[in-house]
Amino acid sequence: MFKKILFLALMFVVFSCSNSTPSAGNKNGGSVKWYGVQEGMDLAKKEGKGVIMFFYTDWCIYCKMMDSEVFSDAVVSSFMNENFINIKVNPEKSRETISVMGQSFTPMNFMGEIGATGFPTTMFWDKNQKPLTVLPGYTDKDRFLSVLKYIKDDCFTKKISLEEYMTDTSKCLK
Repeated sequence: MFKKILFLALMFVVFSCSNSTPSAGNKNGGSVKWYGVQEGMDLAKKEGKGVIMFFYTDWCIYCKMMDSEVFSDAVVSSFMNENFINIKVNPEKSRETISVMGQSFTPMNFMGEIGATGFPTTMFWDKNQKPLTVLPGYTDKDRFLSVLKYIKDDCFTKKISLEEYMTDTSKCLK
């Protein structure tokens, strides 16, 4: 009897703590619209938008924190949906091909090509579908929103650092 109760308790914990699917909903009212690789890249090309490609795994605690604390924020998710096409990729499961400048990669091989060594990894692409930069690890919502605005405003083309932009956003508008 004790073994059955222990088994049931363990199963409850396992299933209540698991989050194996990408989450779009949240507690803060925000909802990022996520696409698959090919669908997202095609839509970005059609709409002339930059791309955010978020690499995650089911077991990654910081990936789950990005979902629950950053992507669920109403301001962040709204900004992402309005200004970017958002692609969420689990390289351990996805077999979709990522094509960059004439070469095709599996998601895991692509992460190796861009120098990503862990999860989460967020990659930004410009409107011409050229890779811009990679943001490794967890980033809190305020800093992530600053990065989004910095990239949307093309500040990197004006040779303004992210730190300069964060202290004075008007520098990028000049």
